[in-house]
Amino acid sequence: MTAEDVMHRCQDAGVPAGVVQTAADLIEADSQLAHRGFLQEADEPHLTLGQTYFDRLTIRFSKTPCDTYPVPGLLGADNAAVLEDWLSMTEDEVREG
Repeated sequence: MTAEDVMHRCQDAGVPAGVVQTAADLIEADSQLAHRGFLQEADEPHLTLGQTYFDRLTIRFSKTPCDTYPVPGLLGADNAAVLEDWLSMTEDEVREG
């Protein structure tokens, strides 16, 4: 039996059950997530990766939209800001490493 078969048999018997899904399962096999538009193409290509995709929230808010997802920056692009803002390092300390 497949995991889905076992899940349905348990549910039919009144036992709460769900399949433990891999990332591929979420994208390729979950019809409810597909219906809700779980996997979405990023609006802009990533600078080094090209076209990327992201998993979006499956919930929808009528008064508070939450469907804007900026393209992630390059690795390390925010290091100076984090070191200065969060760790209170000066520009000189950041430069010195």
